[in-house]
Amino acid sequence: MKKTGFTLIELLASLAIVSVLAVIISMIFSLSLKTIDSSYKEEISYKESSYSMLYIENIIRSAYKFEIIEYNDQSNFKAYVVNENSSDIFISEFKVKNRDGINFLEEYHSNLSNHSRFGKWQRIGRCDSLFLYYDQLEGTVHIILNENSPTDRYESIIYLGERL
Repeated sequence: MKKTGFTLIELLASLAIVSVLAVIISMIFSLSLKTIDSSYKEEISYKESSYSMLYIENIIRSAYKFEIIEYNDQSNFKAYVVNENSSDIFISEFKVKNRDGINFLEEYHSNLSNHSRFGKWQRIGRCDSLFLYYDQLEGTVHIILNENSPTDRYESIIYLGERL
């Protein structure tokens, strides 16, 4: 008389096939999670870098006066800007500062209209390096953000023309 059912070898073989399939599926799932995480980090880095660049360009394009300061390996000027909403005059100066092991672009923002000598540093966004150079002879400002980054490097030269 023949018994119907599975032999031990058939059960072990099917268990091995199912476990191999489970490992393959979990590896694919893990790989897709890593890909999503890395693309999210790249997107955040891109957005912070592009926002920082746009912020610097906006300040430079809005400035009515530049004051040359001693070059500090990042910038050689302060920009004077009149706020459009009021007649307040602000001084802006940019630096990359390390906070808790992370480099951030920061702006020193000081209001001249209220006769305050002290301003404050405001964090703009993550940034590895900064090069801001105002060339008086050419009338240009050269900007390089994240100089050594293969994906988030930004460079621009703004011609200021005769407005200063």
